[in-house]
Amino acid sequence: LALPARRSSWRLIGPLIVMLPVLLFTWLRAVPAEDLTVRVPLQHFLIVTTVSLLAFALAALLAVAALQIAQYRALFLCLGFMSMGGVFAVHGVSTPGIISAGELSEYGGKIVGVSAFLSLFIPALFFAASYTPITGAFERRLPFSPAGWMIVVLAAALATYGGLAFMSSELIAALPFGTVPYSYAMAAATIALLLFAAYQQGRAYLAARLPLQAMLVVAFLLLVEAQLVIVQGNTWRLSWWLYHVLMLVGVGLALWSIAAQRAQGQSLRSLVEATLSLEVKVGAELEHV
Repeated sequence: LALPARRSSWRLIGPLIVMLPVLLFTWLRAVPAEDLTVRVPLQHFLIVTTVSLLAFALAALLAVAALQIAQYRALFLCLGFMSMGGVFAVHGVSTPGIISAGELSEYGGKIVGVSAFLSLFIPALFFAASYTPITGAFERRLPFSPAGWMIVVLAAALATYGGLAFMSSELIAALPFGTVPYSYAMAAATIALLLFAAYQQGRAYLAARLPLQAMLVVAFLLLVEAQLVIVQGNTWRLSWWLYHVLMLVGVGLALWSIAAQRAQGQSLRSLVEATLSLEVKVGAELEHV
């Protein structure tokens, strides 16, 4: 009886976690007097750094599982969280007031905006890729040996991005992603990709009811909300701070789910393998409908 009860409670808690931020953001935007300005660069740097570290930790766990079970789906999820951690770290370090000298100080504000959009757009590409038929074709036709190199290449790309932010800040600041209409186009693409991933993950969850599947659905939806807040919120307002919390909760929930099930004695390999093998099975069945 414990398992059905836990599932029943999650059906209530999951939608609540997703809906509360929407209601809070709507209220803050509707009542400007309550949408206070909170300009605290150090706290911004700390919360962004926390999100980045959690994303890197989740990526590391998924990388181990991906290499163990040779699943591109796990690998693409790993690359998604890895790119989020790397780009969002640049977003945090470039916070105006954190570094007070050099080009980064001069262009920091623009780099913050560019990195905010890229920290969701690039992961969304990887997340959506993990649920496409192309991924299934990779798993059937291609060897998994290039997986390690894909991680290395992404790590090099993230290091290059961070290096340019420090040493050639004007190049990153010149990217148009943080300004209209490019920001709106990127946000729309990000939201579409994340909703696609959430939809596909949701179908898998309805078929198998695995906790990690549910957490990933919630995480993807919270990232959708974070992207909407980035577009609609005003910098340093309470409503703007909400997107940092959404990213923190989204990544934290996914990591907590893995840690909780590992604490119950389930191996990382079996946990991820069970989740992904069920998703592949559901996808194959749907193709024949």
